[in-house]
Amino acid sequence: MFKRIIERFKHRQASPSAALVPGPPRWNILVYVVGKVGSMSVYKSLRALKLPEPVWHVQHMSEESIADMKDLYGSDPQRRHKYEKALKLRSEILDNENAHWKVITLVREPIAWSLSSFAHRLDHYVPKDVLSDARDHFDQHADFFQGTFDRTAERMERVLSNWFDEEMKALFNIDVFDIEFIHQRGYTITIYPDRRVELLIIRLEDLNRVYKDAFREFLEIDNMELVTHNVSTDQDFGQITRKFREGVVIGPEFMDAMYGLKWARHFYTEQEIARFRAKWSGG
Repeated sequence: MFKRIIERFKHRQASPSAALVPGPPRWNILVYVVGKVGSMSVYKSLRALKLPEPVWHVQHMSEESIADMKDLYGSDPQRRHKYEKALKLRSEILDNENAHWKVITLVREPIAWSLSSFAHRLDHYVPKDVLSDARDHFDQHADFFQGTFDRTAERMERVLSNWFDEEMKALFNIDVFDIEFIHQRGYTITIYPDRRVELLIIRLEDLNRVYKDAFREFLEIDNMELVTHNVSTDQDFGQITRKFREGVVIGPEFMDAMYGLKWARHFYTEQEIARFRAKWSGG
């Protein structure tokens, strides 16, 4: 296992809008994602509706993840709740035979995801003094930012290669790559009655176009409005992030690796991948 404990669990893990309903709710809603795929917009939009069903947002809930979180947070009274919430949610999924789960996950094209993931964790990758000076003198640090991003390539590839197997498949026994994804539609819904699970997969690139239809079909919601949420453009790093994106160079080896992933080949057509390649290569 590569060293990802801090990277994976620094962020908030499980965020309930209400306590889990132990009785007979119609279903529990779980936004279960890799992160940096627009999931907080979906989560906040669902919470804004004040639904009677509980709504959860989580990125990591596998047995391995829970163990990592216990090691990281278990002895810290102020952060232990992260581990406890994820453990409670995992236990509810596995042990409550009456619970019906509506699981929502999102995907995003790999290079855009990588850039967003990097920008979101600038304070982890880049020293504070460099970040401070880069606000006014980014050009002097552009090579450093490029090199730092390049060094994250292996981690980025591993995360997208493994997340669905380590999380979704391990917990729900669902292999998303066995599900036919209709690219023109932008989302797909799959029902597993024997497991008390229904799964909605949405491409972030199609979210604004399809969310009303997708959530009407999946959750019987007619009045959902999408709440904008973008933590990567906060006041601290917004200007740095914009300048980095404007000048970043995506190398051909990284592009080949990311667009060669099963994640990319399953959820995007060859024509779409070709357009992504042209965009990031400046074509």
